[in-house]
Amino acid sequence: MKKTAILVLALFAAGCTKSQMDQVKRITPMQIAGIVIGGAAGGVIGAQFGGGIGKSLLIAAGTMTGGAAGYIAARKLERSDRQAHDKTASQVFAKAPDGTANYWQNPETGSSGIIMPLRSYHAGDGSYCRDYRTTVAVKEGFIRGRGIGCQQADGQWQIQMEELG
Repeated sequence: MKKTAILVLALFAAGCTKSQMDQVKRITPMQIAGIVIGGAAGGVIGAQFGGGIGKSLLIAAGTMTGGAAGYIAARKLERSDRQAHDKTASQVFAKAPDGTANYWQNPETGSSGIIMPLRSYHAGDGSYCRDYRTTVAVKEGFIRGRGIGCQQADGQWQIQMEELG
């Protein structure tokens, strides 16, 4: 009976993961941790109720609901990190000289990072752009990347391309 419930849960999770992955470019370690922790908590809560097959279904439902909630929470936190990074990047692109390290921190998550403009130039379309390097410190470790920020016609800066790895 338990093996059947586990098999059904695994198949259900695989189906949900595939549909979610179609919408997400890259699942991050923080999102995986959210799914695992949320799923475990949901499974424990589900185990507190029912009996027999009903209990197995409640465990499965709790695991799925908890995993989804953990994933959503992780994505929300990452969005605030992204907003803190991008806000600082815009300020750096507007004022900081090439080669200077500029620090940012997100007090909401504890994540922080450095943005360093490397080269300033005018692109083929005439817009003013800056190549930059970034390092972000998150709970899982460091994420390093490179990108290009360009000034828009309205004076705002926009990240045109960023490669993280």
